[in-house]
Amino acid sequence: METVGFVPEPNCGRGTVGIIWTCLTTIFLSTWTSMHMHDYQPPTIYMVMKVTIWGVYFFIPELAALGAIRLLFSAWTTRRALRLIPGSGWERCTLRQAFLFGVLERFVSIAGQAEESLSMEEFTRLARSGKIRYSQLPDDDQIKARSKSDSLSKGIAIVQMLWFAASIVARLVAKHPISLLEDVTVAYVFCGLAIFIAYYRCPQNVQEPFVLRGQDTDTRNTDGEQVGDHVSSNLEPSEAVVVPIAILITAIYTGIYLAAWNYPFASTTEAWLWRLLSIAGGILVVTWISLSKLTKDEIDLVFLAVLGLARLGIIVLALMAFRQAPAGIYQKPSWVAYWGHIGG
Repeated sequence: METVGFVPEPNCGRGTVGIIWTCLTTIFLSTWTSMHMHDYQPPTIYMVMKVTIWGVYFFIPELAALGAIRLLFSAWTTRRALRLIPGSGWERCTLRQAFLFGVLERFVSIAGQAEESLSMEEFTRLARSGKIRYSQLPDDDQIKARSKSDSLSKGIAIVQMLWFAASIVARLVAKHPISLLEDVTVAYVFCGLAIFIAYYRCPQNVQEPFVLRGQDTDTRNTDGEQVGDHVSSNLEPSEAVVVPIAILITAIYTGIYLAAWNYPFASTTEAWLWRLLSIAGGILVVTWISLSKLTKDEIDLVFLAVLGLARLGIIVLALMAFRQAPAGIYQKPSWVAYWGHIGG
C-alpha cells in the first residue's frame, strides 16, 4: 500500500491539516456542548470547573456517556417514585422536573430554615409527607427559561457530528481508507450523540437555584399513616438495566478503536500499542463498572489517571500516524466534495 507523509491542502481532495482540523473541531464540539453542569458557582469558579470537567470529557468521553445514561435512569426512577404519590398532581411530574429536582439537587428552602440543596431521597421524602407539593414546583417552561442551554451551539455540534459520521460512512462505502484520527473522532461522535440523547430533557447549566417553601403540614391518612409511606424509598436505577447498557456502550466504544486493528501502522510497535491501549481501556472501564455498579459519586483517581493515560496514548498514536499514512486517506468521495462543513 502506498503511503505518504504530510500533504498540503490541495484544490481537490484533502490535506493533512484539513483532516486534523475537522477531527479536532468535531471532538471539541461533541465534548464542550454536551456538558451539563450541576453546580452553581461564581463565574470564575464556574468556568474553572467547566474546563476541568471538559478535560475529563476530552480524555475519557465514554465515562461522560456512561454518567449521562445513569443520570437518565435516575431521573426516570425519581419521576416514577414521585408519580406514585397519591393526589396533589404528582402524577403530572415530567422528566425535566425529575432531572432538576431528583438529579441535579439544587434548590429547596424549608420554611424557617436556611436554604439548602436536597438529595433525591430527601426531596421525595418531603414530597411524600406533603411538605412539598407539586403545585409549588416550576413547570418545564420555567425550568427551560432558567437553563443556560445554548440551542444554537448544540445544534451546530449535532449537525457537525452527524455530518462527520455521514462522511465516514461515505468513505467506507467508496472503499477509501480513513485516518486513525478519524477513527478516534468516530468514537467521540458516538459518545457525544449518546450524551445528547440521554440529556435531551435535562436542564443545562442552571446557575441560579429554584427556591421552594416547605409546608408545615403533616399529611396522614385515616389510619395515621403518612401519605406516600408505602412508596418505595429506593431511588437507585435498576442495575440490571444500567450495567448491561453501560457495558454495551463501552464495548462499542472500544470496538471503534479496534476496527483499526489492521491499519498499516508505521511500525509493528505502534500497531501493538494501539491494540493493547484500546483493549486495556475497555477492560478498565468494564472492571470499574463491575466493581462500583456505577453508584460511586467520585471516580478513583488512580483509575482515572491510568485510563486517561491510555486514551492519551491513543490520541498521540493517531497524530503520529500522519507521518506515514495510506495515500488513500486523502482521496475524497465525489459527493462529499459538493458540500461544505465546519471543518472546511
